[in-house]
Amino acid sequence: MSNTSKYTDREIGDALMEYIEANSFAEAVQILRRERSKLLTNMAERLLNGIIDQLQEDRHILHILQQRLQILIDARQHGLEYITRKLDKDSKLSSIVDNIRSLDIENTKLKISLCREALELIDKKLMLKLWAEVQGELANALLTQGFGLPADIESQEEAITIYESILQEGIEETLPDVWLSTQRNLGYAFVRRTKGDKSINLERGRNHLLKCQA
Repeated sequence: MSNTSKYTDREIGDALMEYIEANSFAEAVQILRRERSKLLTNMAERLLNGIIDQLQEDRHILHILQQRLQILIDARQHGLEYITRKLDKDSKLSSIVDNIRSLDIENTKLKISLCREALELIDKKLMLKLWAEVQGELANALLTQGFGLPADIESQEEAITIYESILQEGIEETLPDVWLSTQRNLGYAFVRRTKGDKSINLERGRNHLLKCQA
């Protein structure tokens, strides 16, 4: 643990603001390495917690601040090498996600495999938006290969479960675009669902699609 006595609150605060405003995880880690004697301190954690307390209403900023706080806590508890390994993992994850987004409809099996691999690397608490987006990609890919084919009922059901799990995260206000696309996709999934009562599926699909128009 670093000694904070040689730094003023202002100096620690300035280092903290630079750290908070980093454009990426990698940049935040670079700043953390450079300013470790100021940031890996009780004062820095107290200041960041104070900022978080003041910005509870802004969920987007709150998510970023909580992510930055967790990095500080992890670095103090486990060391900067732990954070470096995490950075390497995030670099791998970024490469996988880029591949997922570049694949076309003819590569659904590969996309499914990559989505599952990516989800194993994603910390949902720290990367909720990315988690939801990759889950959505997985569900979409499962449905692309499955609709209309009785042998793919299992894929349909998994996709529906995935869409529902995304909506259960309460993202309507924090991630409105993801919420909207998930509601729409879930609606169409129910409309085209093979399993169960057709009229019930159509009604459930209609309800989800109507939420997109509200």
